[in-house]
Amino acid sequence: GLSEISPIAFAQFGVTALCMGNACGGYRMGSLALKLARNLRVPGLVSSIIAIVQPCVAWVSEPFRNIADSHQLGHTLGKQCGDESSSNLNNSWLELTNFLTGQDLTTISSEMHSIMREHRKNHTWCTYCIAFTYYLSVALIEGPDFRDSVGASDIPNQCDIIAFAKSTKYEIISLNMQTNQMIRSFLFRQYDEILKTPGILSRLLGNKIPLFSLFVVGVFYEGLSSFCMARRTQDDIWITRGNAALAFIQHWSNLAPRNFENKLLLLEAEKYFT
Repeated sequence: GLSEISPIAFAQFGVTALCMGNACGGYRMGSLALKLARNLRVPGLVSSIIAIVQPCVAWVSEPFRNIADSHQLGHTLGKQCGDESSSNLNNSWLELTNFLTGQDLTTISSEMHSIMREHRKNHTWCTYCIAFTYYLSVALIEGPDFRDSVGASDIPNQCDIIAFAKSTKYEIISLNMQTNQMIRSFLFRQYDEILKTPGILSRLLGNKIPLFSLFVVGVFYEGLSSFCMARRTQDDIWITRGNAALAFIQHWSNLAPRNFENKLLLLEAEKYFT
């Protein structure tokens, strides 16, 4: 029968289903986990389920803005019941989602700095993911010449987190670093860096890891970068990578048009321009 841990089992099953390619089934299981957690009326349980379902499966159907609002609720519920872990995780996902929705970068970087400062003595994988996006946000504010090799004394150093990401076997951290590098390289037209950055899509297809929305956005930027490099180099390999990214984004646009249709149209425009 059902118990208080059943929602967690349903949520994890939903994440697994999405990793295996069953997006609709994963979303249904995630939604069921949230409904069951709310019916049990255990605030800490709801907070922890939100931290699992929203970033891992809910984005295949729900708009990013709704997901951010849900993380805000999870952060509040976690604080109210003393579940610091779930509260902090939801707060981290909230700022990462705000970044994806194009919210004010100054506010986002300030909030991310606060999160990292609060957890400077106990870094988790999510703290490292926050750090990459924090440094990217600051660079977008300060410009491409921003010297991010040295961070403030109360947050992770940029060189340290890059070294950790390259050495760890935790795919989520290294893929997060790669995604942020791809976004930064394209926005600043750092073509040499684009050449150095491995394909994000190939890693996603080759590894059964949680498909966070940030990684899908990373494939979008990989597509933009590929078509851009195709125009510069006249090398067909970039056309192939761009078309693969376009097909990937088209798939998710069909499932979640409110999140990815605009990105699909931009990629199609880049392809025709190429």
